[in-house]
Amino acid sequence: MLESTEYLYTISAVVNVLAMLLVTAASIIIFIKNRTITTTIVFIGAILMVITTIIGFLINIFSTSDNFEMMFKVRGAMAILSSLSYGLFCFGLFFFALEYFKKPIPKNEFLD
Repeated sequence: MLESTEYLYTISAVVNVLAMLLVTAASIIIFIKNRTITTTIVFIGAILMVITTIIGFLINIFSTSDNFEMMFKVRGAMAILSSLSYGLFCFGLFFFALEYFKKPIPKNEFLD
């Protein structure tokens, strides 16, 4: 039987994956509806988030405890790659928000 802390970690992982899939689906929709450089960055960031999460999950499954130093280096590198993908997504989302909510310039009837 699973310990209570294992339940917490399992629930946390499931919620994290569901949220990431929802963000990725939203990113794909935004990219399809509005193809700009910012939506492309959001899309690439979301895809990289999924890829780094899957690779990190596979590394945790297949890692052996024979070489702890190498295991820590690989996990550290994956943490950096994961953070970069989240950063890319946030960067794209920030500039997409600036682009999307740009105020229209009021027209001057006398100059038109």
